[in-house]
Amino acid sequence: MFSKFAKFSETESNIILVTFRNYSALGIGLPKSIEMLAENEANKKLGQAYRRLSYAIHEKNIDPTIALQDLGIISSIEGFVLKKSKSTKFAIDDIMDMRKRKNKYESSLIKMFLPSILWFYGTIALIPFVSGKLEEAREYLVTLLKVSKDIDISNQIILPFYTQNPNLISTVPFLVLILFIGFYIYNYIRNPFILYKFFKGKAYSDIAIFLNILSVLKSTGENSHQIFEIMLKSGKFKKENNLLRILLSKKTLYDVFQQFHYPKDIVNVIKMGEQTKSFWKNLPALIVFCNESSASALYRLDVFWKKPVYMLSMFVAISFAISLFLLAINGMNFMLQMAM
Repeated sequence: MFSKFAKFSETESNIILVTFRNYSALGIGLPKSIEMLAENEANKKLGQAYRRLSYAIHEKNIDPTIALQDLGIISSIEGFVLKKSKSTKFAIDDIMDMRKRKNKYESSLIKMFLPSILWFYGTIALIPFVSGKLEEAREYLVTLLKVSKDIDISNQIILPFYTQNPNLISTVPFLVLILFIGFYIYNYIRNPFILYKFFKGKAYSDIAIFLNILSVLKSTGENSHQIFEIMLKSGKFKKENNLLRILLSKKTLYDVFQQFHYPKDIVNVIKMGEQTKSFWKNLPALIVFCNESSASALYRLDVFWKKPVYMLSMFVAISFAISLFLLAINGMNFMLQMAM
């Protein structure tokens, strides 16, 4: 219906949904709020969107959630939540909560490690430059003593090991980084469950997002089989398609999550919840536990990896300075010995 209309960014979509939420908090329903916004919105793009929505709802008798989906403001899953919920305000709260949890682990990882990685690899990149300067200083001393004193000290001045193959030594760490990033991105796109074997924090973060979506959909009154079917048909969970298909065919959840490399403690909690019929009741607490476990895993990465990377880069930088200092001292010693 709105195929020729400009698509909305998530930021624009969020603005629209928050506006609907504010109207709902005042007791104004979704159709009426759209009608009012169509008359009063000053922004050209948003005003046009509200007018199209108002026309679809009031003139074409199209369901508001369908109209919002057609315009690209919400996804089919979000439309389902909005349609099934008894409160527009609470439904939008749930939708916004689902949105803000996306890629939380990766964004935290980048914020944490980017400064230390830039520092470390910036230092490593200086190896060819520093090696060249050390070679120049060495040649200068050798030539100076050869010309002034007719003494050859070329075999007596030993440069650090990295000056032998500076380009190779500086390239290897970059290749390791590229391979690691390639491995992560490839599996992130194709099969994120493989990453759970190596990054427990990601497993906790992803399952918290997944369980939160289950919790929101469960609040609509649907059973677990219907929930998994809705998620699968939505097309929004392409990476989890295999997981959802197996969940649809299984009576228990815990063995499926175990098969996809989720942490054992989460699998055990899910198993206990299913056995005691308390899985859905305890789901909010389990989501909090997963988020806290992910934060704890990030903290451990910070302690055991980030700080050592800083220390290693500082060690390399200091070794450069010491190498230059020792070379200068050696040159001065030779000069003093020849003068005596």
